[in-house]
Amino acid sequence: MTTSSADGRVGNRIENYNGFWKEDLGREDEGATEKRLDSYTEVVNGYYDGATQLYEYGWAQSFHFSRFYKGEAFHASLARHEHYLAAQMGLRPGMRVLDVGCGVGGPAREIAQFSDATIVGLNNNDFQINRARKYTARVGLEKQVTFVKGDFMKLVEQFGENSFDAVYAIEATCHAPSWEGVYGEIFKILKPGGVFGVYEWCMTDEWDPSNPEHKRLAHELELGNGIPEMRPLRLARQALKTVGFTVEHEEDLATRPDPIPWYYPLEGDISKAQTFWDYFTVWRMSWSGKLVTHNATRVLEWFGLLPKGTHSVGESLKIAGDALVKGGQTKVPGTLLPDDLRSNLTEFERRSQGSIRGDAKKYALERASDFIAQFGLPPEFIGVHEAENKFREQIYNWFKNTVGQGNPSDIAWNPVATTIIPYAHAESSSSPANSTRPTVVSPVQYAALHPAAPISTPLPPVTSPHLKLTITKSTIRDAFLRNTEASTLANMIQTLAISDPSPTPLTAVLEALFEALSTETKSGHFNDNREAMAYLRRYYEASTYFTTSVVHAGVSGPLAGPRAIQMQVRKFSTWVPNATTKQDRQLPVLSSASASSSMSDEMQRIASDRQRRKDHIQWANIHAAALELGMLGMGHAGDADNSGYAYAMGRAFSEMVARDAVWESDEVEWVAGICVLRAVIRTAMRGDRRQRDEYDELLRTYEKRWREIKDEARQSFVTEVLLAAKEDLARLDETLR
Repeated sequence: MTTSSADGRVGNRIENYNGFWKEDLGREDEGATEKRLDSYTEVVNGYYDGATQLYEYGWAQSFHFSRFYKGEAFHASLARHEHYLAAQMGLRPGMRVLDVGCGVGGPAREIAQFSDATIVGLNNNDFQINRARKYTARVGLEKQVTFVKGDFMKLVEQFGENSFDAVYAIEATCHAPSWEGVYGEIFKILKPGGVFGVYEWCMTDEWDPSNPEHKRLAHELELGNGIPEMRPLRLARQALKTVGFTVEHEEDLATRPDPIPWYYPLEGDISKAQTFWDYFTVWRMSWSGKLVTHNATRVLEWFGLLPKGTHSVGESLKIAGDALVKGGQTKVPGTLLPDDLRSNLTEFERRSQGSIRGDAKKYALERASDFIAQFGLPPEFIGVHEAENKFREQIYNWFKNTVGQGNPSDIAWNPVATTIIPYAHAESSSSPANSTRPTVVSPVQYAALHPAAPISTPLPPVTSPHLKLTITKSTIRDAFLRNTEASTLANMIQTLAISDPSPTPLTAVLEALFEALSTETKSGHFNDNREAMAYLRRYYEASTYFTTSVVHAGVSGPLAGPRAIQMQVRKFSTWVPNATTKQDRQLPVLSSASASSSMSDEMQRIASDRQRRKDHIQWANIHAAALELGMLGMGHAGDADNSGYAYAMGRAFSEMVARDAVWESDEVEWVAGICVLRAVIRTAMRGDRRQRDEYDELLRTYEKRWREIKDEARQSFVTEVLLAAKEDLARLDETLR
């Protein structure tokens, strides 16, 4: 008999949960898997009826993993994980966003506060929906964040096509019976140009279902996480493409060389806790913490304070925790015996504590190269793309994770050649207006703090105690050109900013960015918005690592980066026809007897003026990219509300620049204006006919100016931008039909 409680839980559903798996997971067969897939609703609801309160007690209201930095609080890491996804998707005020598989609403509330977007949380579990609504009302977000019951395999039936500006899923669609089914539904409910961001649970493509150890590990993950079937990453990639998405990037975040592994809270080693409060989180996964939880759930269930079956689900959670740690730790191939490396651990640790940045990593990579030279690559790496680099990186991670764990001889090493990492993400990066069809967005790394939203949790400090290099503007420029990783770039920028006593130290950084962007410009050509977007996005990502020691114009921490961009954009948005440049000031002073400048001086003046015009257009491209990335939230330094109002202020400034430039007399202003206008159109609110008609009229005015442009290169450039802007405007038309 089915019994339902007042809170929405179904008693026998929890009791029946473990029955979907065989008692001996090593004997699982296709029949059992098919049964779970056919009954996925019962499987998932039975799991979450029993596991939700245990999740909230032992983890948080955000049911997902994240990467960690040294000294970073557990809850700050979870929030950063959510912020980055929202920023990369370009979520902003006025957008309607669906959270697929929202849990108790932790990510939805965080992302709503961060982006000021309107979030609809979808869940098929009554118990979780009730708790999500209660928590949301408690923080006063019930008008901005709402929750509905529904099946993510029937989204079109519930919402209709073209219903959302964006959709995201955080470790939720792994519960679906098929990825093609849930991704296909998401694709249909997105508006044209919409964006889908996903953190997906996958086995790596090296996972071999014919290997008994691999197979058992997958079933342990399924049982302990309410997942009908664990599947490899390649199937997620294939499913996304099959239903029509454009996958722009994908990455397994578990392979990042982080100093703190993503699974560390599950290890139960309180010595690894990063902050005081994290001791309690980690302790709950220790043997004593598990013992307390084990006995407490048994007693509470016996007294009727927890539904029957909760204790059994809790035991499944312990199996999952152990499996996740095992999966995360078996990244180095078993063919490499620990004895081959233990003798080098002492030297690696000594170098890691030295003053030369990167010396320890260099040492570890050299030892990996020695192994390859002597024994060749392990069999499982044969035929893998960039196999040697991946193998060396895994050796480095082994060194790093082993040092500090105590006696190296006590380190467990799986003799089976496995590369199972069950925490993989299908990813990409795109702006909602970048394509006429939805794109898949999941972050490459953590970064891109949205400037038009408050930060509800502190971001981790990024320190570089061993960095002794002299950082100059040229160093930063070269780092941009080399596509330096965001956290490293942030360290360099912070070093430069701290050494600069001026109130606007990031100005030099943006000058370096501008120089790098100009370096890539082909002679006689203009960079389009894509190049500016790439450079600015990298700067944006780096700024999220800024500590409060970085202060620009009264704004500190991550928001200092956008603040610097806002100031530079305003500074260079006005064209000064006869401005005296530094180069002009260096020209020789002619005597009063001279009737005119020499030929060489005149040529130098012409070249200088041409370069100034080119720079003005370049800054217009940066302006446009900043607007599309949401960096122009032009509030005041002390504003408590740095959300929708600030974003609207920044966008209004861009509209003003685009409207005014077309009426100026110099053609360079027309070129700059059309660049900004295109970004204004791309970030326009859908469904506003008055606004759409205004942009159409403005485009026609620019088209008239295009005929008056005398410089052939500028006219060719404006031709491309005009055509692209008309296409973007046509997409606005589609939303009005």
